[in-house]
Amino acid sequence: MSFAEEMGHDIPDYDSYEAPTFRRSDHNTKNKTRVLSGISLVYDTNKALLFEFNKKQYWVPKSQIVLSSDGKEIEIPEWLIDKLSPVEKK
Repeated sequence: MSFAEEMGHDIPDYDSYEAPTFRRSDHNTKNKTRVLSGISLVYDTNKALLFEFNKKQYWVPKSQIVLSSDGKEIEIPEWLIDKLSPVEKK
């Protein structure tokens, strides 16, 4: 009997140890997107876009979105939608 066992600790049996396995997830949340329809463009810079949706305005980086050709729909990753906060109007 070891000192650890004498102190009441369980000693694992390493002969029967199985390493954990990791499975690749079938879905990648970074690739999931949503399309917002009925937006209106407010302001545009080289790297960002200010748009209005449901009477609130939001800045988004152009590198993360896809804007429709008519400018009325925007495709945004779900992770970015979760981080968006409306611009406070002064």
